Amino acid sequence: MTCSLYTVTVYDAVTFRLQCLFSLSVPGLCSSLGLAACASNKCLYASDIISACIHRVELTGSSAVSKWSMGQGPTGLTVNSAKNVVVMISGERKLQEFTTHGTLLHTILLQPDINDLEQVTEMTSGKFVISHVGFGTHHRVCLLDVQGRSSCSKLWRRSGL
Repeated sequence: MTCSLYTVTVYDAVTFRLQCLFSLSVPGLCSSLGLAACASNKCLYASDIISACIHRVELTGSSAVSKWSMGQGPTGLTVNSAKNVVVMISGERKLQEFTTHGTLLHTILLQPDINDLEQVTEMTSGKFVISHVGFGTHHRVCLLDVQGRSSCSKLWRRSGL
């Protein structure tokens, strides 16, 4: 499977007005479940669950693409306050923090009841908010500390299922 052309829509962060629409070619990108941009490192990260890797695209004009492999398919990702990328690895139930060029810095193992990871973001406190599908068709949101201890919302059923 080869998918290499994605359309990226850029909005102004203050006014939420459409700024531009452009196509971004990322060779080898098959199925991205997460995108995160870093203004400091001037790059875009894309998780690729099929190829089990993270793609890093330079946004400085060269559009150079690099990537690093993951053990299993990554899902959601975010850029944290240290300008590193935090990646969710759903099948292994963990978060991993990498430098901008893919050096592993830290791994947070998650509790057994946190599975099918979807999205992650870091709060100013350093804790993480994650969303995941639990027990088939139910969703919940969890607050994680850096040791992986969580406080989770109640499960709610996906509508339309």
